[in-house]
Amino acid sequence: MLCGVWLLGGYLLRPTTGSEPHGQTTRPRYSTARGAAHRTSTTATVSTTRATTWGVVAGLALSALFLAGGFFVQYLPALVNPVNTLLQHSAAGSIWGVTTVTMLGGISEEYYFRRALLFHQPTARTQLLIPTLAYVLVTATSGIVLLTFAALLVGITTALLTIASERILPAIIAHLLWSASMLYLLPLITAGWAFTG
Repeated sequence: MLCGVWLLGGYLLRPTTGSEPHGQTTRPRYSTARGAAHRTSTTATVSTTRATTWGVVAGLALSALFLAGGFFVQYLPALVNPVNTLLQHSAAGSIWGVTTVTMLGGISEEYYFRRALLFHQPTARTQLLIPTLAYVLVTATSGIVLLTFAALLVGITTALLTIASERILPAIIAHLLWSASMLYLLPLITAGWAFTG
């Protein structure tokens, strides 16, 4: 249901006709030489291969960071229960169903927050701040503090990827890799908590 909301919102806030060539994604470009923002309708200059590489590297880096955090959380009793609650929530239902919802959720979130919402911001600074803040506030409604913190790091990373590459592809790749690692790898780390001294 929420995926549909983000996709609908992304469609309604999509760049106006003519601002994006058919089949391509563009981003507002900014000239820092004069300290002012200048929109253009030119196509993205970063190649698909490079954008994909950026997304993979960022996704793996986020995954490594959070998996390392998962290992050290066991030594912080105040965080153990929140992490277990989050993992129990993600484990509800069949693994294929949860995976499908997680992947669709990641794609729809990027479509709305890092494409539609980001595109309409007038400066590079607000392109980073506004979508990230909105993403964090929406995630905070879940009531899970660690998930909100994750949204902050993922939001900043994917916004920077989108701004730098002028396309949404690397943001989607990074988000999906991170989501997959949290879904499949983090439980393997937390499973050993009970056996730590």
